[in-house]
Amino acid sequence: MKNFTSRPIVSSLALLVAACGGNLNVGNPSGGDAGGNVVGSGSCTASDCSAYAITCSTGQPTNLQCVPDNAISGCTLTGQCTEPSATQTCTYTPPPPNCGNNGPCAVASGLPGGGEIDLSSDPTTSTTTLTVNLGSSTSQTIGACTYLPNGLGGEGYVVGQPLANEGTVTASAAAFTLSDAPLCDGSYPIATTSGLVDQGAVVTFEWTGIKETPNPTFPNIPAPHAISVAEPGTLSASGTTLLRANDAALAWTPLEPPLSLEQVGFELVQGTKRLECAFSSSANAGIVPADALLDFAAGSAQFRMFSLHAGSANDGIQSTAFVVMRQATFSDGPAVSGTLTLQ
Repeated sequence: MKNFTSRPIVSSLALLVAACGGNLNVGNPSGGDAGGNVVGSGSCTASDCSAYAITCSTGQPTNLQCVPDNAISGCTLTGQCTEPSATQTCTYTPPPPNCGNNGPCAVASGLPGGGEIDLSSDPTTSTTTLTVNLGSSTSQTIGACTYLPNGLGGEGYVVGQPLANEGTVTASAAAFTLSDAPLCDGSYPIATTSGLVDQGAVVTFEWTGIKETPNPTFPNIPAPHAISVAEPGTLSASGTTLLRANDAALAWTPLEPPLSLEQVGFELVQGTKRLECAFSSSANAGIVPADALLDFAAGSAQFRMFSLHAGSANDGIQSTAFVVMRQATFSDGPAVSGTLTLQ
């Protein structure tokens, strides 16, 4: 079943009959649907127009009916406003996805427009999480940082239609195997398991269920080594304030010699705005530019710092990043994460 967006309503004098486009469910002639092969029943019920509503700037709508409409080969909600001078508006509310939470309704044909897949171990909680964020995102490079005004990945579903099943992502380490499959709306819940990825151990990624031929080669990534952040410093477990007009200097100490491509990451999230910075782990220091911090509003923001190794998979069109992380800790034990204040 397909939904049409509403047609504009032009207000005029005295009880103009307003019309809202409804479900493509009835009265459909052969070939009448742009998508083809939709056979209608020839009648309409209220449920066929349930996603649509007519509102009036003054007074109330009256004489509401869901009737066949040859113009859209479907059903149309019609009605009038009780006040002759009222402006009539057609509104549309997307229905929820038409499948259950045990899985989406379709199968993808390849990597879903890029994205990022994170496997993160946290020694302060002895847990590891797998997070899947799919879909392209607008970004800007600022120094060693990437600013994403709309965050990672895309939205869940559009106009009530479930997204395709992008398949199951699996990360395997020596101590465990952790998998994540999408819900009906196309989003992936965060998958969590007890235990940590050993430092330097190889993490293998797999992605099953997508119809890409040949399948992209998914990366094997060494887990990063632990880093410690001293207190007092720029970041603090008891409360951090950053001046947005100033560069923020970060410093850390690798607890074991890092591999040559090992990095240290810093993330800042405020609403949909997200900042990702990556520095060479062996440098022991990095700068978050004021130019990047000024993209955020004064107020609170979430932050975290971690060591990382990254890889990618490419299907010839889109590239998806795979990141293995280890949560950084302050020298006195707490995780380098939480809420800070931007001024």
